Amino acid sequence: MTKLASLLAVAAASCAVDAADPPSSVATAVQAEHDAGPVAFPPGARPLGHDLVEWSQRWWRWIDAQPADHNPMFDLTGADCEVGQHGDVFFLASVVDPGGVATVARRCTIPAHEPILVSPGGALNDFPCPDPSFVPAPGQSLYDFLRLGIAPIVDAVTAMTVSVDGRAVPDPFAYRTTSRHVFTFTGDLSLVPVFDSCITGTPQRAVADGYFMMLHGLDRGTHHLTVRSADAGGTDVTIDWTFDVAGVRRGYD
Repeated sequence: MTKLASLLAVAAASCAVDAADPPSSVATAVQAEHDAGPVAFPPGARPLGHDLVEWSQRWWRWIDAQPADHNPMFDLTGADCEVGQHGDVFFLASVVDPGGVATVARRCTIPAHEPILVSPGGALNDFPCPDPSFVPAPGQSLYDFLRLGIAPIVDAVTAMTVSVDGRAVPDPFAYRTTSRHVFTFTGDLSLVPVFDSCITGTPQRAVADGYFMMLHGLDRGTHHLTVRSADAGGTDVTIDWTFDVAGVRRGYD
């Protein structure tokens, strides 16, 4: 049975105005409006025309497509944060349980004003798998089989916080995002020994369950994101992101 769990966490702080921006009453007003605004899109929103279910599936397709040696999920510094990025949303990788490390500090350069997708915790169940017993029961749909297989992993999350520059996302447990149907992804074979023994390197079917939030884009300067997630099994990890926010987009595909 394949159960890909990735509980992520990150830490928060403050925002600095870019030194290239001269102080002015206009800049002060813009910053005040930013500070007072919501941190994330609400759970039922459709950022850039897609709901969080669709964005969560795109996130899994992205993370599983990256080779193990530069997969952002195994990166403890942020050096690989830009690997595989494309489109108009910046995806942030969760972290595989870092084995006793309570806080992971990452630094990353991201484009200004671009929405940021973050997952405090989640799991993917994919099919098929070499284990011949890993099949639905008679009369059970593949969707229900895969969904029920990972629901307990997500149910076990006991604590979760996400904050940007010290401002918390309210009610993070309202952001649980579960696939409504089976979707397809293609994983990189280098992940087989380190993350998912069921990856075939060809299109596979999967169901995802977890927490996903779309954060609003940030102004130029230095910002901090904190994500903490804890579960009933004793895992308690915080990821402390420092963002160097650039003034222009990076020219995605």
